[in-house]
Amino acid sequence: MTFDIAIDAVNDLIIEEYLIEEENEGISEVAKEATIEMISDIYYLSAKAEKLMEE
Repeated sequence: MTFDIAIDAVNDLIIEEYLIEEENEGISEVAKEATIEMISDIYYLSAKAEKLMEE
């Protein structure tokens, strides 16, 4: 799976500084973590909705 990310040129340096210096991560690692978090959230909400429907 691949992602294309478009970042406004004005914000390039701010984002790069945050990702590399503050978090010590590259954009690919941040995208991977965000995807995993999104999938986890969807799974949690789906399970919760299923439980509520059973009640």
